[in-house]
Amino acid sequence: RVLFPTMTLLQNLRMPCEAIGATKPEIDQRVEQAVEVVPQIKDMLARSAAALSGGQGKMAALARAVMVGSRLILVDEPFQGLAPALARQYAESLSRMFQLQPELCVVITESNRSLLDRVACTTLTLERGELTVEGQSLSMARPASDSRNVHHPAPPARLSPEPALV
Repeated sequence: RVLFPTMTLLQNLRMPCEAIGATKPEIDQRVEQAVEVVPQIKDMLARSAAALSGGQGKMAALARAVMVGSRLILVDEPFQGLAPALARQYAESLSRMFQLQPELCVVITESNRSLLDRVACTTLTLERGELTVEGQSLSMARPASDSRNVHHPAPPARLSPEPALV
């Protein structure tokens, strides 16, 4: 979630889009969309990134991911260190993102599942080597006698733009 401290929040949001060659109108539209998903950043756009608190920086990182993530966004422990009020706002932003971009795949790793209760999603839980999908256990182990080859499809040639990491 590192931001460039000598740049404004708006400059930090625009930069990844400029790096992938987005046009000014595309970037402006993405900024509007990011503010719609994370409205808390609207009043902070002109502020230096160095002036943002840790929680505000997390909100800014989510907005930056919305700027460039068109297919996949990876979010690691988004609620860690957030005050309860900011955690609630972050969860609301995630929910808005799902509503506004239903085609987007968002993978969230969170050690405290209850923090995602307000976010409508499919939950996979990995605990002590057992994977469950909303209460259904999935066997990850294959019997030693099973010698089938596992087919892994080739990854797409290139995701455009690249997946966004938060």
